[in-house]
Amino acid sequence: MKFTNGYWMTKPEYRINYATQCVRAEALENKLRLLTACRPVKGRGDVLNGATLQVTLSAPRKNIIRVQVTHFAGEKDNGPHFETYSEKTQPVIQIGKDAAVFQNGDLTARP
Repeated sequence: MKFTNGYWMTKPEYRINYATQCVRAEALENKLRLLTACRPVKGRGDVLNGATLQVTLSAPRKNIIRVQVTHFAGEKDNGPHFETYSEKTQPVIQIGKDAAVFQNGDLTARP
């Protein structure tokens, strides 16, 4: 399905949501899972009627950071699926009061 006119312009009948603010960060085994809001959250009422995205950062190989964005995860996954090569890595995950850091080799992501 094509959402754009050309390369940059979004078709008028679509509204695309972008992650703008991290609401919650959670460190899993070798992943950093972020719950993000698609508009700034200043108070409790700002989370109503707004989209949320789950952003997962992982490290399939040294010096590579995989970013997966999920919305509506409850649907059946019909693919396509591609096999990728991965190695065992140990990324550094730090979650502080104001920031979360995911580091793999020479790369660092600060969502």
